Amino acid sequence: MKNEASNYWKFYSSEYPLNVMVIGKTICDKDYYVKRTKSRIIALEYIKKGSGILNINSDTYHTKQNSVILLTKNSCHEYYCDEDNPMDKEWIVFDGELAEYFIKTYLPENSYYFENCNLAQYFEEIERVQKNYSNEYEKMTDNISVILHRMFIHIKNTLQKSNYNLPQQIQRYLDANIEKKVTIDELSKTFSYSKNHIIKVFKDTYGMTPYRYFLERKIDIAKLYLSNTRYSVNEIAHILAFADQNYFSAEFKKMTTLSPSEYRKMMNPSEKI
Repeated sequence: MKNEASNYWKFYSSEYPLNVMVIGKTICDKDYYVKRTKSRIIALEYIKKGSGILNINSDTYHTKQNSVILLTKNSCHEYYCDEDNPMDKEWIVFDGELAEYFIKTYLPENSYYFENCNLAQYFEEIERVQKNYSNEYEKMTDNISVILHRMFIHIKNTLQKSNYNLPQQIQRYLDANIEKKVTIDELSKTFSYSKNHIIKVFKDTYGMTPYRYFLERKIDIAKLYLSNTRYSVNEIAHILAFADQNYFSAEFKKMTTLSPSEYRKMMNPSEKI
């Protein structure tokens, strides 16, 4: 077995909304075996190739290439490789209230295994962040928190994609692209329906236009960034693809009656803003 890992346990603090403890890659052999009872960790593992068996909380999964394992905190689990086809995987261990929020918000309860879920690009981004902030744990964690958020959205969309009706597909497309600019023309082209039809079916289901839903979700995510990261207001506006900081601040205040800075101060009264 070949294992590469970057360990950040020494920086762990319960004051952080999300902590990154270990990031690594493992090329398993036929003898690879892990067992934990009442695990202390939360981990996402992306299986690049190979196969194996995962037993977790009385459920059994036959893991495959291009799939994802979620190991939840306090779970009892064991997993091992197919002797003829050992796994290569990338993984991240993390913890905190924000991590628990991602799991609760985006995934069905007691779900641990997700097939046909490619996380390669996200782990590439994590590796770049590690290099860019090798001596700045707080900044590294803030950036990885954003990547993890996108990972959970990707997993959620992969998990249920085949069961979605058109309004649900549109909703999930918007969720998955929350950090981009999405137009009604793009939705029309993506789903092969007229703009008027897309607006109508979405509004009939959710009581608002796709544009309004998209804007409200952006503001919801902005609240998380303001409460749980050290990004500036301008950086958050850029991350969420607003035209500029002024437009972001104006839309935020329309929906919350507070400016982004006022909201951050309200959520973190003891911090100096």
